[in-house]
Amino acid sequence: MRHVRLVALIISLCASGAVAAAAAEPGGDVGSEAACAALPSPQAARTPQERQALVVCRDIELVRRVATFIHQGSAQLEKGTPSDREISEVVRKELLGVRDDLRTTRALLESLKLRDGDGLLLTPSHWVRDLNGDGRVATWERNFFAIPKRHDGPLKVGLASDDPNYYRDEYLADASFKVDQSDVTWALGYHYFAEALVEMVLSYSLEGDNYSAESIVLVDPDAAKRAHALLVAGFKSTERLRRALLAEKDDAAEWIANPRQRNSVFPLHLDEGDFAVWGEVLKQVIPLMEGKTLLVPAAKQGGLLGSLADLCPPGQGLNVVRLFQQPPRRLLSWSGAEQQGRMCQRVDAGHPKSALFELLASYERRATNDSMAGMRMLRQLLWVN
Repeated sequence: MRHVRLVALIISLCASGAVAAAAAEPGGDVGSEAACAALPSPQAARTPQERQALVVCRDIELVRRVATFIHQGSAQLEKGTPSDREISEVVRKELLGVRDDLRTTRALLESLKLRDGDGLLLTPSHWVRDLNGDGRVATWERNFFAIPKRHDGPLKVGLASDDPNYYRDEYLADASFKVDQSDVTWALGYHYFAEALVEMVLSYSLEGDNYSAESIVLVDPDAAKRAHALLVAGFKSTERLRRALLAEKDDAAEWIANPRQRNSVFPLHLDEGDFAVWGEVLKQVIPLMEGKTLLVPAAKQGGLLGSLADLCPPGQGLNVVRLFQQPPRRLLSWSGAEQQGRMCQRVDAGHPKSALFELLASYERRATNDSMAGMRMLRQLLWVN
């Protein structure tokens, strides 16, 4: 069924932050089923090592939960002819559980303040589970958390493979690194963004029994506000990560390396120029997300960004804070004077135009001359959140 496949995609995206965060933390027996079963509850965890291990184990379990839901839940739905409303209610219940799990794990990460020697040595390729609950461990499940080899070629996004040669050629067997505070900040950023995505999905629901462009309506405005706060926290966490990485002086068993470090298993090499662009992007995104600057797309800009050009009248820009504080009642109703009045604000000295579009346009021009530029930027944004 079309709707079941859409449901699977949505829940996969909502778990993607947990997938990425878990995939960044390896070691010894940390993450094994036996080691995870022996851990205390999040409320009872006292040591930094217990809390790190709990983050790993909880994220592995969240991935398993989502994969099992997609595999088993979709199969059950396919057996009958459920209505769009029935599917919506099943998905919403699952997402509420995912959100609560993410909240708990995020709190663990926020509480982690590591000192020298506190970090765990992690080996993600050792985290093996029957993820979809079918009673066996397939090749893709056995290698799900393994770290890809480093390369700067085109970004290839595909489904998990059952070809062992693919993992032999494209992944690092037994790659390990030792967790430090910057790695905690990196994982925390992914948790902020994943939780924000779930909150935003939960802020809307299906009205009536059948899906249509007008049937997705706002049911929880507070969830949209929470999503905004989490997004702002996520971008600020990412900026703290960038600064923390640049300040590191050691070079032993690193996850993300700064330009001076060499001992890293991170799938991308980041040079000084990459760190500079990373900072430039966040310098534009953070004030935009805080409502200090306004989004004014260029009329001739192509793609999704260009499609936003007609949202606001001339001389005005989109205030992102208003978008979350006063979201449209119907998800797809972006036009109309009333909605524009809520989202749009006049550009002035107190709320200048964001330079984000100009920055992205400069990358588009580079991509025209260098086919790797735009794709490289996308890879960096995905990996460093």
